[in-house]
Amino acid sequence: MWKITAIWKLGSTPHFLLPVQIKFSCGSNFHAFLNISLIAFFFSYHQKYLLRQQPTLLRSLGLNSVELLNSSVAARLNGYVGGYGALKDFEAEVDELKISEAQADMVRKIISNKRF
Repeated sequence: MWKITAIWKLGSTPHFLLPVQIKFSCGSNFHAFLNISLIAFFFSYHQKYLLRQQPTLLRSLGLNSVELLNSSVAARLNGYVGGYGALKDFEAEVDELKISEAQADMVRKIISNKRF
């Protein structure tokens, strides 16, 4: 009888790569190992979820899926559009984000319209 075991290896690889070792066993005489790296985009729709709810702003960033996952600017904007930062906090770091004035205005409008 065949036994298949998957060993998920987490390490220093980019978080969108999922290294896996698959072990195939048949009794005690035969073991084969297959090492592969899976691109784990099955979770990518969860990444920057709040930013994804602002499609105009998201499109204006011009990031592909991998760039979006790895972008610290997208992560900061995700927090602001989700209500995790005040307008004064955004203004304090807007220059560091290196976004256009039109993008900054979109974020300002979103932050101003949040009601908690």
